[in-house]
Amino acid sequence: MKIFKLDIVLKVFTLIAFFFFAYNIFDSFTNNHNKLLLLLLFGEAITMILVIFSKSASNRNFSLISIVLTLSATFYFFFINLNVGVAIIQPSTSGIIMFFAVIWQIVSKICLGRNFGLLPAYRGIVTYGPYRIVRHPIYLGYFIMHMSFLLGNFSIYNALLYTLLYALQFGRIFYEEKILQENEEYAHYMKKVKYRFIPFLV
Repeated sequence: MKIFKLDIVLKVFTLIAFFFFAYNIFDSFTNNHNKLLLLLLFGEAITMILVIFSKSASNRNFSLISIVLTLSATFYFFFINLNVGVAIIQPSTSGIIMFFAVIWQIVSKICLGRNFGLLPAYRGIVTYGPYRIVRHPIYLGYFIMHMSFLLGNFSIYNALLYTLLYALQFGRIFYEEKILQENEEYAHYMKKVKYRFIPFLV
């Protein structure tokens, strides 16, 4: 019952946070008409939908550090500077890369389905599609999308924010795999797919 209640609280808070972020996106868009903001919002919207409809799991990591990492890495978008920055690459190029990053996220999330969640937990194992390339393809999609947005709207503030975000994301990956590798099937999957995040690198 406590786990169910925590699920509801997290989902409600996530939904409220997303609507706040969407409001800020549209407010900024009306001022500068930066279409990259809409792509950023679309990418985050997919995550929010899966969080809301994710299935519950009894085997989760409720440690304080895991909760802090999860909440910080999930609700980082409160702190993004949505104002137009310096375009290191052409906004059109940034938009194209972001578009394909969102498509990659969609495919990865469709494969994962309701196994998606916020806190590290065992909800099932997916080993096909993008999961044949890296063990955490959704994080890869986020990374490409965020870096493309940053290169099209560069600011020192956002660069530091994304650096902190991915330090937190690596922490999340560590705790996620700590639970998942307790399952023999996932331990075998880790040997088969060596890279966590970026092919041939990490």
